Amino acid sequence: MWRQRLAATEPAVTAARIDWFRHRHHCEETMNSTNYPYIRAWSRLMGSHAFYVSAQVERAQREGAPQDAIYRATDGWRTIRDVKDPVTLANVERLKAEMEGES
Repeated sequence: MWRQRLAATEPAVTAARIDWFRHRHHCEETMNSTNYPYIRAWSRLMGSHAFYVSAQVERAQREGAPQDAIYRATDGWRTIRDVKDPVTLANVERLKAEMEGES
């Protein structure tokens, strides 16, 4: 009986796994792309998940955000120029350089 139920649900489970792997691959591509490097570096500094970074980069592209954008606030995009703390700025720049070296 359990084999019949598994066989009946297997195509749906397989399709869901394929969708998940495609989404994961898309997120990883976005994390490793060269577009919006400061969003990617800021997100890595904040410990964001790849799917969130992917969504932020896609939103930045749609909205025409500047290439030095780091995140979207309620009233618009914040850029690396808005970062005032020298330690945070140095960490973002370091992460950006590391990620560019990985590409």
